[in-house]
Amino acid sequence: MMRLKHAILILILTGAVAGCDAKDWDATGYADGYASTVSASCGLAPPLVDGRYDKFKYARGYARGAKAAEVDVETKSCESIDIR
Repeated sequence: MMRLKHAILILILTGAVAGCDAKDWDATGYADGYASTVSASCGLAPPLVDGRYDKFKYARGYARGAKAAEVDVETKSCESIDIR
């Protein structure tokens, strides 16, 4: 009986941990949006992005990053912007 309780507890904990998404999608989207916009505006090779537009936080971060990149490209030269 004790083994059954332990097995059930392990299954519950495994399911709970497996359902967690530890990645910061907002930050990832921001970085991808920024890099993509700078690359497109400055004629650089397009960066690899996650492209998880189905995730709200990623899409919101991407839009914020793209907007910030537009401002930076307008106010700075392409050579002064580092997108590593």
